[in-house]
Amino acid sequence: MDENQINIVRNGFCTVVGADFGTLYHGTDSLEFAVQMVQRFSFHSAQAFRATYCRKSLGGTAVYGPGIYLADTRKEASSYGPHIVEFTFKKDTDYLDLSNSSLSSKAVKAVGGGGKQVLLAEPALDMLLRVTQNYYVLRTPYHVSTGFAA
Repeated sequence: MDENQINIVRNGFCTVVGADFGTLYHGTDSLEFAVQMVQRFSFHSAQAFRATYCRKSLGGTAVYGPGIYLADTRKEASSYGPHIVEFTFKKDTDYLDLSNSSLSSKAVKAVGGGGKQVLLAEPALDMLLRVTQNYYVLRTPYHVSTGFAA
């Protein structure tokens, strides 16, 4: 996607998380990776965040594209590893709900088609993406706090 298409998605289909938006969780086997996220390593800019956390292309284990994969329950996140990191979001975090098929279809059509995978594969969509009812992909370092789940 080019910059114009990204702006079409951001301006036409993106909202912000609401004040009542819940905590999301990431589980990992790697304590080093969990500590890196809690310490907000490479969260100082979108470019640094992308270079560190958005390296995997769509496919393989990255079925929802690049970014940090999050679940809406601690229990679900723990199925990916024992080290659980909490992510809380300020109410002005950019958010795109791709689990809403009507919205995702309109967004895809607005950028020229190609299916939802076009949006999922784009690392420059600096926002929180909801990809299913229970799963999210974080592609922005802004307006988010991290910590170890208690």
